[in-house]
Amino acid sequence: MVYSLRQWCRCAAIVSVFGLAVSHVAGSVVVTQTEGRAFSSLWLKSKDLQQREAHQLIANAHEIRDVPVFDDASLADADVVYLSPSLDELRLSVAEIDALERYAESGGRLIIAADNGVWATEFAEIAARFEVEYGDTFFDGLRTGVVSEYSTTVTRGRAGVIGSFTAASTNDRLSSTNDEFQVLATWADGSNALGLVPVGDGEVIFLTDFNTFDGDMINDLDNRDLWQNLFERDLVQAGDLLVSSRLSDEILLYDGENGDPITSFASDGGLDNPVGLTFGPDGNLYVSSAETQQILRYDASNGALIDVFASDPQLTAPRQINFGPDGNLYIGNGGTNTVLAFDGDTGDFVRIAAQGNGLNGPTSFTFGPDGNLYVGSVISNKVLRFDGQTGDFIDVFASQSLSGPHDLSFGIDGDLYVSNAFTPNIIRFDGKTGSFDRIFISDPALQFALGLSWDDQGLLYVCNQGGNEVRRYNAFTGDFFDIFVQPGSGGVDGPLFGILTPRSSTPTATPLMPGFAGEHSIFAIHGAQPGGRSVMVYGTRAGDRSVPGCSGLTIGIKNPVVVMDGIADESGSLIARRFLPGNTRGMWIGLQGIDRSACKVTNIAVQKIR
Repeated sequence: MVYSLRQWCRCAAIVSVFGLAVSHVAGSVVVTQTEGRAFSSLWLKSKDLQQREAHQLIANAHEIRDVPVFDDASLADADVVYLSPSLDELRLSVAEIDALERYAESGGRLIIAADNGVWATEFAEIAARFEVEYGDTFFDGLRTGVVSEYSTTVTRGRAGVIGSFTAASTNDRLSSTNDEFQVLATWADGSNALGLVPVGDGEVIFLTDFNTFDGDMINDLDNRDLWQNLFERDLVQAGDLLVSSRLSDEILLYDGENGDPITSFASDGGLDNPVGLTFGPDGNLYVSSAETQQILRYDASNGALIDVFASDPQLTAPRQINFGPDGNLYIGNGGTNTVLAFDGDTGDFVRIAAQGNGLNGPTSFTFGPDGNLYVGSVISNKVLRFDGQTGDFIDVFASQSLSGPHDLSFGIDGDLYVSNAFTPNIIRFDGKTGSFDRIFISDPALQFALGLSWDDQGLLYVCNQGGNEVRRYNAFTGDFFDIFVQPGSGGVDGPLFGILTPRSSTPTATPLMPGFAGEHSIFAIHGAQPGGRSVMVYGTRAGDRSVPGCSGLTIGIKNPVVVMDGIADESGSLIARRFLPGNTRGMWIGLQGIDRSACKVTNIAVQKIR
């Protein structure tokens, strides 16, 4: 039955356009360069050939495309849309303006360059949609704009330098009644030259005097740098890979699409022998520094050190770290053969969460779907299970064929996978009983393999410590897939753990992949609280149903059926593989996730089973 489900309202988030380090010297503004990556695609709507040639030369884009008409289809794969006037007046229809607004709301970057006179009115309607107005200012000769002192914080890692830029003899000024309008640059007389309005998950940037970027003036002052900065991606993209590099004392960032090195992401704060890493409920990155006996916290957008989150006399040789379902931070403590719990908000010591019963060498641990704590004991070759709330010992969950159990991870099939320090094997155990299933991977190239992580494309990532690389395997069969991070790439030296960067900043349900009846499909929730409990339900009718334990929270599916219930990983993702019966072909279903720990719900993903 085809039905309509309520649309999920995306919360607006203010996003800064420039990742700049700004300092004041003798009353001037000095802007230093930060790292970033170029956009892969740039969509233009400009009939001015001279401008278009300049844009192609400067944009550093893999693909540049002229778009005669903007609609949802033509905007679907654009990273940036740039609107520029020309001698042949370009008018946008209401339908095009609606499509551009939807594009920005869904996370796109829309850049509008206007000028005085007819060129200011050309985009007046779309500017008005965001409560921005262009006004005329006349002056003789060239005019210089400077970065406004309004932009003084580093919130994004975009490349490029903006110090000052030049415009022609006439110019616009910007004004806005939008409370979220941000002034990014001003002219010498104080009028606004460059501004930004956050829209949904994206942003709209307003430039004055489009001549700044034409063929005649692109090389004047910092015009070229300003142009490149506008088209730079954020340093960290969803699905990138962060790796703790033990011997180089840093966290390295790799491109999530091809494994290419991007940058040394985090190393400040005296980071020495980094081991475990996880994202926290606050969205920041937490890293254990084994030699300094500390847990350091970094800004997840640019790797800047925030603080020493935890440092306690009981914390000695910290290893793997994970947030738990209760929101506290749990740490494998090598010096005392325990797992310790620290307050997830303050970093204060709370309790000993696991100890004794043969626990020796707790390099890694994980919370299971049952909420209990599973700890690898490297020296005694066992996986021990402890009560997740009290810390009481439950049992030896698994032991067969283990040789230095290094990392533990519940896979997308619900079974437990264990990497081994002293054999090139990854072992699979029944996720409910702990009984030995099989040697899932046996790869002679694996040397002291450690960190395991899963993506929603059906791949398992393995940090191969001895090979200074990250290898990937088929998550269903265990077959070798590729070397994702090449040996030594980006300076990696002793990779221990790897985590994928969050795919969403808010809880999000994704459509089934591939969604065929009679086959297995991948169910996924992204943007949940790392280490928290999340649930996915499905149904065939819309309706309101309250969520137990979360006052006032409702889901939009009538008679929901639970299809996935577990603990989100270090990136806030919960991924599972489930079989779709043959009799579901042609059925329309709605999928919705519930972040039980944060008391939030996802969008409703509606699709037809094929």
